[in-house]
Amino acid sequence: YGLRLAMKLSYSTKEVRDKLKAKEGGEECYKSVISRLKKEGFLNDEEYAYQYKEEKEGCCYGKNRILDTLRYEKGISDDILSNLKFKNEEEHARAFVCAYQKKYDKYSYVEKSRKMSDALRRRGFDEWVINTVLSELTRNKDRETDYLSKTAASALKRYKTKYNDKDAKRKTIEYLLRKGYSMKDIYRTLEEQ
Repeated sequence: YGLRLAMKLSYSTKEVRDKLKAKEGGEECYKSVISRLKKEGFLNDEEYAYQYKEEKEGCCYGKNRILDTLRYEKGISDDILSNLKFKNEEEHARAFVCAYQKKYDKYSYVEKSRKMSDALRRRGFDEWVINTVLSELTRNKDRETDYLSKTAASALKRYKTKYNDKDAKRKTIEYLLRKGYSMKDIYRTLEEQ
């Protein structure tokens, strides 16, 4: 069983140990199996960490997320982790932004930046990488204006069912300000409606 796990090359030593413990073969049994697998070259945490890093970088994950997963979930030692070299963090972050930019295109520039920043942070990128990549974001003013018009109309309609016209307009303005639109754009849009 240990050999089958190790031959898949998708487990760290900790993961194999945990799976062998679950089989209830006894502590001495799994220790001898793991030492034999290491001796035969089937278990190599250094190689596993490098392959995992390469795979996750290809999926646009950042250094912090990769290191945390390897350290806390996969049980890789700090000695091995300190030898991992992370290059092109900015390129991986840009690739992620390019892939997800269309999803956030309809939002205001402020909200789009906030959502992208949160997504990049969850992906494990450092703050300086996030700031560098987000400073390159382009603003699609036409799409943003169209979305503001639709959002304003929807919010105004929703608030008019609960409030009088003055309060509905005030609530709509507050809602749009929370969405990151400027006061000037909000007033212009509401005047057009």
